Amino acid sequence: MARLCIFLSLISLISCSSISFSSNQKSSLSFDLREGQSKEVSYEVSKPFFMWGLVPENQVVSIDDRFNEEGFNNVSDINIKEIETKTKVAWMLLTLGMYYPVTYTISGRVN
Repeated sequence: MARLCIFLSLISLISCSSISFSSNQKSSLSFDLREGQSKEVSYEVSKPFFMWGLVPENQVVSIDDRFNEEGFNNVSDINIKEIETKTKVAWMLLTLGMYYPVTYTISGRVN
């Protein structure tokens, strides 16, 4: 049992999972607040990681695509936050790190 704990600890130290947020330039996006854009919209994006974050090594989320799906192509004051939940921790503990869901909230202001 001690060997398993040491192995899991070492794997968690060398694993490296990441989510990249990108723009494919299909929309007009800005991190600054633009005049006249007062309505706030917000979306959750969840991506799964497996085997202590080793698979997949990198997940890519296109911010443009997410807002375009809802009909918004001019978004400002973009904010990205990771959501920490008890469910996420429970999945990680119950599966010993084999499944690790990561959820983010992407919000912005539109006309």
